[in-house]
Amino acid sequence: MTRKESVALMMGSGAINVGTLSSEVSWALFKRHSFENRDPEEYSEFQEVGKQIANKCKGLPLALKTLAGILRSKFEVNEWRDILRSEIWELPRHSNGILPALMLSYNDLRPHLKQCFCFFVQYIQKDHLFSKEQVIHLWIANGLVQKLHSANQYFLELRSRSLFEKVRESSEWNPEEFLMHDLVNDLAQIASSNLCNRLEENQGSHMLEQTRHLSYSMGDGDFGKLKTLNRLEQLRTLLPIISSCVGAILARGCCMTYSTSKD
Repeated sequence: MTRKESVALMMGSGAINVGTLSSEVSWALFKRHSFENRDPEEYSEFQEVGKQIANKCKGLPLALKTLAGILRSKFEVNEWRDILRSEIWELPRHSNGILPALMLSYNDLRPHLKQCFCFFVQYIQKDHLFSKEQVIHLWIANGLVQKLHSANQYFLELRSRSLFEKVRESSEWNPEEFLMHDLVNDLAQIASSNLCNRLEENQGSHMLEQTRHLSYSMGDGDFGKLKTLNRLEQLRTLLPIISSCVGAILARGCCMTYSTSKD
């Protein structure tokens, strides 16, 4: 789930190099997730298409689980064939560093889920653990979702597609926590690049003028990179982030509303 051993160690587990799975194990994993609550033996035509889709995932667990999450809610075999025949499979992975399976999963999201997914990722640094409550309160605070029940359903749907996974159970003092694979994080950064940006410490100051939401990570009072803010006429949200404070910021749904003026 994470490519950094430090996160595995922080969670109290040893680092395991999963690598790629054999075709048999790949199909078993794909079948278990895509036919959840259904008997695969009753869907022979689906299995035939599913095996071809699983082969396209080239033994990558994240790709297998992500695509299975899409197909779990599709009950027409032609919908499975649409995934199999998608032109996205022909795109070279190195063109943007994102697995075709992740792009297929993102494209299949409904518009409001795309917006929620891309928005909250701007406040999640790679390998940062987060809780469901932190995310849904952030959505509500920024007007993306009006009702707590709806936000909870959105979160569960994104999780069902393996866009993030639970890594720590809840306890008496702490809520259950989740982690997003860094490749999924990369996908969200690319998908939202026209509207959302995250300005990291020691990173260049180039930003698109149509940016609406901006978070930034800075140290030692380095505000020079923010001089270009006066060019961002569409900016609506400005959120400063210090790594040690990310959890508190998310929990409170904090952000600053920024308005520009030509006076």
